[in-house]
Amino acid sequence: MSNDLSSTYGGFYAVGLRLRNDAGESEKLSLEANAIPTELRPLLPYAEFWGIADDSYRIELVRVAPQRIWNEFRESIKRHKMALLDWLSGPAADMPPTPEYLAFSFMLQAFDWPREDSSK
Repeated sequence: MSNDLSSTYGGFYAVGLRLRNDAGESEKLSLEANAIPTELRPLLPYAEFWGIADDSYRIELVRVAPQRIWNEFRESIKRHKMALLDWLSGPAADMPPTPEYLAFSFMLQAFDWPREDSSK
C-alpha cells in the first residue's frame, strides 16, 4: 500500500479533507514515522486520514465512508490492533501526547465507532 490514500480512496479522500478542514484541523496531517513504533508505520496514512480530533466530524467520516473503504480500513487496523493497543496503553500513555499519539488514538476511535453495516 502506498503512503498516500488519495489514489485508493478516490473522491472519498476529498470528503475526508473537507471534514478535517471543517473541524478546524489542517487538511493534510503530516505525522513523523520515527515517532511511532516500527510495526505501526503501515497505519500512518490511516492515522493521517481517519485521526480527526473532533468527534462529530470523525463520526461523520465513518458514517459516509463507502463500504469498500470502511472494510479495508477496518481490516488494516485489525492486523495491527494488538500492537496499537500496546503502544497506546504503554509508556507513551504517561507522557505528554504527541501529534502521532493523538492521531492514532483518534483513528482507533473511528475504528471502534459502531456503524451499521450495509452488507447485512
